[in-house]
Amino acid sequence: MLIRGWSMSNITDKKIEIYIDDQRVENVDTEEREDVLQAIKGYGGRELNPTPGFKAVVDNTKLTSGKHKITVKLLDSNSNEVLNERDQYINIGKPVSFIQIDGPSGEVTRNKKMLIRGWSMSNITDKKIEIYIDDQRVENVDTEEREDVLQAIKGYGGRELNPTPGFKAVVDNTKLTSGKHKITVKLLDSNSNEVLNERDQYINIGKPVSFIQIDGPSGEVTRNKKMLIRGWSMSNITDKKIEIYIDDQRVENVDTEEREDVLQAIKNYGSKEENPIPGFKVNYNCLSLKDGQHTITIKVVDSFNNEIISTSSKTFKIKKYNGLLNMDGPTGSNFSSNFDISGWEMSELDNSYIKIYMDGWQISSPILRVERQDVLDAIKDYGDASVNETPGFKTTVSIDEYNEGLHTLTVKLFTKLDDEIYTINRNIFISKSLSYGIDISEYQTVYNWGFVKSYGIDYAIIRSVYRGYGSAGRLVQDSKFYDHVRGASAAGLKLGTYVFSQAVNTQEAIEEANLSIQMVNMAGGKNVFQMPIIFDAEFSSCAGHCGRADHLSKQQRTDIVKAFCETVKNAGYTPMIYASPSFFNNQLDMGQLSSYQVWVANYEVSSPYYSGPYQIWQYTSSGSVTGINGRVDMDYIYLKY
Repeated sequence: MLIRGWSMSNITDKKIEIYIDDQRVENVDTEEREDVLQAIKGYGGRELNPTPGFKAVVDNTKLTSGKHKITVKLLDSNSNEVLNERDQYINIGKPVSFIQIDGPSGEVTRNKKMLIRGWSMSNITDKKIEIYIDDQRVENVDTEEREDVLQAIKGYGGRELNPTPGFKAVVDNTKLTSGKHKITVKLLDSNSNEVLNERDQYINIGKPVSFIQIDGPSGEVTRNKKMLIRGWSMSNITDKKIEIYIDDQRVENVDTEEREDVLQAIKNYGSKEENPIPGFKVNYNCLSLKDGQHTITIKVVDSFNNEIISTSSKTFKIKKYNGLLNMDGPTGSNFSSNFDISGWEMSELDNSYIKIYMDGWQISSPILRVERQDVLDAIKDYGDASVNETPGFKTTVSIDEYNEGLHTLTVKLFTKLDDEIYTINRNIFISKSLSYGIDISEYQTVYNWGFVKSYGIDYAIIRSVYRGYGSAGRLVQDSKFYDHVRGASAAGLKLGTYVFSQAVNTQEAIEEANLSIQMVNMAGGKNVFQMPIIFDAEFSSCAGHCGRADHLSKQQRTDIVKAFCETVKNAGYTPMIYASPSFFNNQLDMGQLSSYQVWVANYEVSSPYYSGPYQIWQYTSSGSVTGINGRVDMDYIYLKY
């Protein structure tokens, strides 16, 4: 850039200084200017101004783009006094430039050397390229000739100003996390470091693919042994590590091992180059683990950024100490007074102990340990008398602490290390008061329901529907249902109803339930019927079990009962099942029907002799009640309806 002008003054000893943005310019020259001498008068003429012109050539490549101030000062050479000065402003235009990033773009595979390549053109000579990934500068950026660019791109200075327009850099992308990243290429003025142009491009680093196989342990792990955790992993990145956790606690000292079998069999997860030793193993001392189920978790982790690439888990069971638990009592499953829990346990480890729970809450009554020589004589392989001095246990449960209804009784055996090694669960039913009921059909004639109530009967279960046991299986309404309902309800009895079923499929069971529900609703619904709608499950009375439903399978009967009960429940009523103990035990799968109430029929005995919980016991079929002609079925009602 040429800075040129002139000055005139009436003193001889003077000098010119030039400044750009207050920075002094070196090597300012003077020159003759006849045009100035002819035109300008009154400032001393040629004698005092032999060379009035001044000029300086300035390299403006060191100036940034934009506005700059040029200052010319005329000074007295002797005193350096500024005699005159003048400012002038110029604008340095920004060089024209263009950047193109050829690659990478889109999805980039991790664990490979990533080539960043492109080109730039600009109309200045002294320039440089800088590359950044996520604002971190990349080292060792090279330039290269690009004849294709020079032939195609015009208007940016050509070959003279751009002898090597290409740029490239090889980057190790294994240090980048999975996900989106920004590549920035900047073209800078080498003299001023001014950014002339820049361009961004986004790439996505794909998450490494990985596979984990846990060979062991699995199943049950026996006590007092080192547990071998072993397996392998394959991944398409080199720098990775294996972490092993048991129940979220990290295992130390994990070893690797060669696994040629894995390398031969497993493809698409890298080669031997990325997986020279794909196996892992560790011998873990499992004595620190409690008895029961545990989870082992294997993680493949990127060594550079600790990113978890893949995870796999497997469960196993620790069995360190064996034990045996038996509950002798209580006998039965329905209790209207305090009852005893008793039994015995044997354990391989001394100082084992018992905990007893009701509905998951530990009971408050103390548990007494007692000697049981009969148990020591009979039970072997669970330790001897030296570790089982008092194998027996007993305690008393007060029903005052619990509500009426169904409860779950649980007895657990623990080692002195607090490992749970044996559990027994039992369902029981607590009823704090006993009521009496009758169940009747059109076969009974009731001449005075007031007398029935005065006799002490609080509940009446009235048949609503029955199905014939012949091949036709006709569904019939009980002829006295509505009369019985009106009389019993007027006398203040609480009512329920039952259906004598001969259904041979679920569709017929649903039909029976719907007809009974319809009749109950017509007779007053829930305002009158506080007790359940009951499925009567029994064999027909004909010789040789000739009834249409007598030869169903256990599962068929169970499905039929379930369909009936679910229909009743969906209608807003409580379902119940009626049967004898042998029918419950042999003809129905009560494990599938445990959510429904039970009515047991067993006559002339001191107990129903049914091991499951029940709410009603039909204890006789030949009862006598004032107000009813002839014999009548009678029931103990254990639940307040």
